[in-house]
Amino acid sequence: MNTDFFGTIDRTSYFSNLNAGVKLIVSFTLIIAALIVRDPLTSGILFALELLGFILVGFRPVNVLTRFWPILIAVITTGWSVAMLSAKTGDVILNLGFNSITTDSAAVGAAMMIRSLAMVLPTLAFVLTTDPTDLGDSLAQTFKLPARFVLATVAALRLVGILFAEWNALGQARRARGLGAGQSLIGRAQTFGGQSFALLVQAIRRG
Repeated sequence: MNTDFFGTIDRTSYFSNLNAGVKLIVSFTLIIAALIVRDPLTSGILFALELLGFILVGFRPVNVLTRFWPILIAVITTGWSVAMLSAKTGDVILNLGFNSITTDSAAVGAAMMIRSLAMVLPTLAFVLTTDPTDLGDSLAQTFKLPARFVLATVAALRLVGILFAEWNALGQARRARGLGAGQSLIGRAQTFGGQSFALLVQAIRRG
């Protein structure tokens, strides 16, 4: 499973060329806002504003979220779990026998999904469009932050890029051995799981 995560990023867009420190502040502010809001309506408005804002500055959020489809599956799973475990108040809309989903629990689950997307989108926008060196220069020269904090931040962002590159390398190695081609949906899921575990091992070794 080989995915070029940076393939949909326009390096000449306005957002890509913003000061790295400014992008960090904007992304952090949006994430905090998503953590604060609780109801699905406010979460939906925040997410819609994020989509519109990123589109206006040249970042293609729909393409990026599609490329990072495992995150979408995780978001849906999280929302479903929250809906199943929340207090069962309101009218029952789905009765599974051993559990049920009501209007209120479904609203809580939907809010969790939208809030998660509202946190994921600015994170991906920052990581995919920011060069670690530019971030270090911005934090040190513009914001005058301590050297230890700057170095730690640069190292963390650089590690993310390395993990993306290793994911592609693992996918290419599997394809070279004839694995993963023409698989069913279940086979692709198994391939994804195996490749994810291999990437986890690589990350632990680097840590």
